[in-house]
Amino acid sequence: MEIEKGGGRPSNARGYRLADGTRVPSVTTILGRWKESGPLIHWAWGEGAAGRELYAKRDEACDIGSVVHDAVEAHVHGGDGEALIVAAQLDDNGKTNARCAYEAYLQWEQACRVEYRATEVPLVSERYRFAGTLDCIARVGGDDEVVLDWKSAKNLYQENLLQVAGYALLWEESRGRKIDVAHICRFSKTSGAFEHRRL
Repeated sequence: MEIEKGGGRPSNARGYRLADGTRVPSVTTILGRWKESGPLIHWAWGEGAAGRELYAKRDEACDIGSVVHDAVEAHVHGGDGEALIVAAQLDDNGKTNARCAYEAYLQWEQACRVEYRATEVPLVSERYRFAGTLDCIARVGGDDEVVLDWKSAKNLYQENLLQVAGYALLWEESRGRKIDVAHICRFSKTSGAFEHRRL
């Protein structure tokens, strides 16, 4: 089965729009409005107190997750994920962590007999007036059609469940097929640890 590859997220200038041209928020924008900002403010204060540039550490950590995400997506479409890790602008430790997360994902993929169906598909709900670009729709083990989301994060949070639920609604409205299950694969930003959750 050929994998449907969407165009990814629209540019900020274009944004997500309804059929009549009205701009609508993404799932992540909506969830971000109710995110607890206390820990982020404390972290920013700590970075400044230590004399570090505010986002330097955050951006370095995000690079590992971004590299793993790109490697997984390349692999899904028949590319060489390992080559992306080798070519990445990461130090040796970062490449080791990225490789560890990528290899753990491949082992999980094989054990669960994952069959990919669609990736990076931008969707807009005319009914609920929100949008989003899901990472993947796949068959995972005995689950016939699921939202599969790849996360680069320190932990999994309640908002992750809400995000994949939003993606399921978008897919159901656009394709007319119900989704009852989501799988989230998390890659640790710093250690390369891999975690999988079926929701």
